[in-house]
Amino acid sequence: MPIPIQRPIMVFFLISILIFFKTNLYSEDFSGLLKDDFNKQQTLLIRNEVRKKLGDRSNSPKIKELTSKILPWAVMENLSPAEFANALVRMVGSEDAGIPFESNEDLLPLISGFKSNEEFLYVSKFFRESEEAELPVEFRDKLVFESQKKTWDGFTLVLAGRLLILSRREKLDTDVYLKNLTAKIPPKTSQLPDDALNSLIMVFSENFSSQETVNRLPSLQKDLLELRKLAGKKLTKQLQVSARNVDAGLLSLGQLEIRERPKLNLSAEDLGITNTSEGKDWRYLSIGSLETVVSDWIGTRYQYGGSSKSGTDCSGFTRSVLTDERLGVPGKLLPRSASDQARIGDSINRSDLKAGDLVFFSASPNQSKITHVGLSMGKSKFSHASSSRGVIVQSLDEKWWTDRYTGARRIFSKVK
Repeated sequence: MPIPIQRPIMVFFLISILIFFKTNLYSEDFSGLLKDDFNKQQTLLIRNEVRKKLGDRSNSPKIKELTSKILPWAVMENLSPAEFANALVRMVGSEDAGIPFESNEDLLPLISGFKSNEEFLYVSKFFRESEEAELPVEFRDKLVFESQKKTWDGFTLVLAGRLLILSRREKLDTDVYLKNLTAKIPPKTSQLPDDALNSLIMVFSENFSSQETVNRLPSLQKDLLELRKLAGKKLTKQLQVSARNVDAGLLSLGQLEIRERPKLNLSAEDLGITNTSEGKDWRYLSIGSLETVVSDWIGTRYQYGGSSKSGTDCSGFTRSVLTDERLGVPGKLLPRSASDQARIGDSINRSDLKAGDLVFFSASPNQSKITHVGLSMGKSKFSHASSSRGVIVQSLDEKWWTDRYTGARRIFSKVK
């Protein structure tokens, strides 16, 4: 047979294979991704719940991609099938609103606590804007912690977040401004009349003096008025509009601020070292003291942004334990966030782990992003604050922790 006839046949054959492969790849039920972490009955529950809420979209490539991204978080957070389905649906909603998974994945430990999809979208918006403005995680999480304690609606968190970002551009004292903001802002600002909301914004911006910031306020107010009291597809659409109309201007202000970074090379005086004997120098860790301090925390409930025995998150736990007077690590040495804690001390190989070392994990598709921190207790054990079970001690040899382990840092010179 002449070559000119063979070539079209071969091309048709190759195209058919590609179409067949692509069709089968995309038509495969997303629940196939769940089989290693959920049993058949649990997988069926997740699939049915997602189909009920998303319909034909449930088998789209986008849903399968999000499923694979959420799975590591779901295992770490011990999400039930219903909670997993809820998380998947809400993450789909935030992506529809123009908020990528990577911007709000830190919300997954809180996913079951939102009263509505709208509340989740507002909080996702706050996380997205905080990320774009490079608001330090410490202040982002403080605001989330206060919003939970004072039962703010999601819109109020968006409003407070924008004001906090602008206050940093104005170089106001962030701690003072945040304290004033959380003490005085009404918890349900979405319900205020337009005039009252505008007046409230003016009160919290009265010390903003730069002309650029002042010039931005009218557009910020207008956008906030258009965002509130919306639900469903109307909110999704308006969030997309908001990202185009306001975020670029608002977030460009945040780029000019002077940002805090943990001081890594501290002097002996900074570290509180006044005597190099083992009895006086905090750098000499007693395993018995570490175990005693950690035991006092076992069972403490998880609280996003918390750092006390009434509720703590992972980095709040590690910082509180290590700065306990019985261990005595200087507070100046220990940043608040897990990502900043991963920058102090010396990097340690897993095979060299000792009690007192900080151990880090990532549930994110971006494995360079630290999403969890705990304390090595020695003998392949570590203590940490789990969102599902509170403060517990687990084995580092469990598969999930082994797969998601990213490194360790040592701050103690000697362990005895």
